[in-house]
Amino acid sequence: MLSIKRYNDKTNIDNGIEEIIIDELRQPLNNLPPTVNKITIKQQFNVLRRDHKLPYGCELIIENIYIDKIE
Repeated sequence: MLSIKRYNDKTNIDNGIEEIIIDELRQPLNNLPPTVNKITIKQQFNVLRRDHKLPYGCELIIENIYIDKIE
């Protein structure tokens, strides 16, 4: 398991990591290794963004959701 305080585009996640806990997410999830099968996000997740790239079959747990607008 890998615990990350703040995820950004420079965060490096090694192959072999299966579970990630992110305290603060302010940029899209991308460049994740295919071994990641569970991500827990504690805060600052904008569910309307479409540029998150999760590995196939990855379980995403969101504890707090921020929605900036509904169209």
